[in-house]
Amino acid sequence: MGDWFTIQTDNGLVMDIAGGAHGGKVILYQHHGGNNQLWRFNAGCLVSKTGLVADIKDGNRNAGAGIIGWKRHDGINQKWSLKGNVVHSKMTDLVMEVNGGKMESGMEVIISPKNGKNNQMWYLHAHRKKEEKKEQGNIPTVITSKGKDLEKKC
Repeated sequence: MGDWFTIQTDNGLVMDIAGGAHGGKVILYQHHGGNNQLWRFNAGCLVSKTGLVADIKDGNRNAGAGIIGWKRHDGINQKWSLKGNVVHSKMTDLVMEVNGGKMESGMEVIISPKNGKNNQMWYLHAHRKKEEKKEQGNIPTVITSKGKDLEKKC
């Protein structure tokens, strides 16, 4: 298992499981550092610190399908890979995007064909504990693949 990170958009909003609840939509939200905003890759799953994983609701293979926080069952609708700054579904190879391109708090994350727009670009920032931030300053560490295709296995 690797370290926890936030998944941010270019305007600083982060991927969040609404209310941290089982079945809660994955949305954009203001960063607060709660467990429902901390993620890591594990065996192809995108796991939240709540214990829930990013799951394509009902295994829907169609563009526009929603992503929710769900109990891990290791189904193909819970498998993801990071290629560059794009998160791909292993079930469909559709990618995570902010619905409608509205980069605003509360907007739902869905799957859609890759188009290279900002609403499909995600930036992983290492999460540091408060003590580490005091020692190292409040400068975020950004993890990117610099254009190379990666499959995160932590």
